Amino acid sequence: IPIHNHYRTKELTKKELEDLHKCIKSPSLFGELTTECIPIYRDAIIYYNELNEPIAWLSICFECNKLYFSNKEKGVKLNVSYKTVDCMESILKNGI
Repeated sequence: IPIHNHYRTKELTKKELEDLHKCIKSPSLFGELTTECIPIYRDAIIYYNELNEPIAWLSICFECNKLYFSNKEKGVKLNVSYKTVDCMESILKNGI
């Protein structure tokens, strides 16, 4: 149940999406210590197919440096470094 009705959305350009994937895939951004807090996923990236149906999503907790990637079949928790989260945040917050 949402706490409030104020949500900000942004459609990523192809370049922003590519840059975001580089943040997540870059081995140099992994390996730092992460927090042991319980993540509260306040941000998300939703992937749509050609019919504009959601097919996968990436839930993000910027405070805990945790990502949760899910599709309709399974989910994967990812602990990433603060560098990864900073990289992602710079792309996602640009223009919002």
